[in-house]
Amino acid sequence: MNTTPGLTVIVHTRNSAATLLSCLESVHDWADEILVVDQSSTDDTVKIAKKLGAQILSQPPIGYVEPSRQIALDAVKTYWTCILDADEELPAAVRQNIVTLLQAPTNDVYALPRKNMIFGKWAHGGWWPDYQIRLFKTGTVRWPPQLHAQPVILGTAEQLPAKEEWAILHHNYTDIDSFVQRALRYSDIAVEEVLAGKREVLNHPIESYLRDFMRWHYAEGGKRDGTLGLSLSSLQSFFEVLVLTKYWEKKKFPALDIQPFSPLLDEIADDAFYWRMRDRWENTTGWKKWFYRFRMKLRL
Repeated sequence: MNTTPGLTVIVHTRNSAATLLSCLESVHDWADEILVVDQSSTDDTVKIAKKLGAQILSQPPIGYVEPSRQIALDAVKTYWTCILDADEELPAAVRQNIVTLLQAPTNDVYALPRKNMIFGKWAHGGWWPDYQIRLFKTGTVRWPPQLHAQPVILGTAEQLPAKEEWAILHHNYTDIDSFVQRALRYSDIAVEEVLAGKREVLNHPIESYLRDFMRWHYAEGGKRDGTLGLSLSSLQSFFEVLVLTKYWEKKKFPALDIQPFSPLLDEIADDAFYWRMRDRWENTTGWKKWFYRFRMKLRL
């Protein structure tokens, strides 16, 4: 249980030397305590953390962060907890806003927007405001161990304004190679979840790709970011193909009743037409707006 006034920043690491210094420098004079939860790094991660005065909690290498989340939360002794990943920072404006907020808090749990820098650009479509539960009274959040699991909130919660002055700065994928490397690692974890019945997959790689592409590019707004959004939508969608085909590989490529390709394309084309009409509806006025809304609803 928390017994001490103040705030602890938790940072999860695994061979994070390239980004950890910037992360810790953004909070080391601001937080009352810093707890680095390290999954057996073999680079200078622990050395950097100790230099910045962090406490170290060592964990075995698991491959992803979620199993360590609750272990870290159980170790916090201060009244407030803030979580960062090693490739994130809290800019000065955000730190000051949090200080002001905690002087008279109105809720137990706060979701902060996150500014994702991907391939050197601020990604908006599908990536903003990217709310993350990262600030809360200690003990009011529990974290399941599954990959990409969302925290369980035990108190009252609030989303802070979707403005840059409230946003965690996230140095996400630095280049396409880093995206592919992470996708290869995470797809292995996702396949294990499929085998355990904790994740579902479609039964056709083309359907997996196209449905996820339309979600990222249209529903999530990736199209707003031009070629960056198109690239990210394509890469995100290919991840689903990786998961499905790796799952088949694990099952020794079983004989399945695969849906015929032609009807599948008809279904995808119908969905694509919807998003085309929606795009026109969003970008026109007057009677044409009603016309495209009618076509969008009836797929005419």
